[in-house]
Amino acid sequence: MGQLCPTRADGVQYGLRLNASIRMKMINMPNLLVSSRFSVADSRIKDPFTGIDRRFANFSRGRWSLSFRHDLPQWNMNYGGSWSNRFDGNQKRYDIDDVVNRLGEPSVSVFAEVIAFNGTSFRFDVRDVTTNEQCSERTRFVGRLSAGIIEEIEDRCSSRGAVVSLKINGTF
Repeated sequence: MGQLCPTRADGVQYGLRLNASIRMKMINMPNLLVSSRFSVADSRIKDPFTGIDRRFANFSRGRWSLSFRHDLPQWNMNYGGSWSNRFDGNQKRYDIDDVVNRLGEPSVSVFAEVIAFNGTSFRFDVRDVTTNEQCSERTRFVGRLSAGIIEEIEDRCSSRGAVVSLKINGTF
């Protein structure tokens, strides 16, 4: 009896990941640390249902982030921020009758921290300073995806808004 659904598919995945940090001694700010992360990736697989060559489902194409932290030891204080963005485009989830493509805006966060009496620290954080809108585009097909007949295209976007927190750490 023939096999109705394939149980195995061969694919290939490759990528590059780079991390770097540098102290800003060259501009006379040795307590300022700037860090960056960069990753890029791709994949390829033959879809067992449609026969097309495509990327892995839900496969991230990569991300770039940049952050900094500035320590002010004379005031027992530090502050910093980060920016992070994924590479959008063709990050899809495939189903038998639809395809969902995801994309979104960068994420930005900032913080400030002070160490006060008896080593107690107070940290103020703001995550998602920008709207950080995340969207998905769903293409639904009549019957199976392999038929190629589009029924509808649905766009959906959302944003969480900023998250503000105050964290107090110490021995009480």
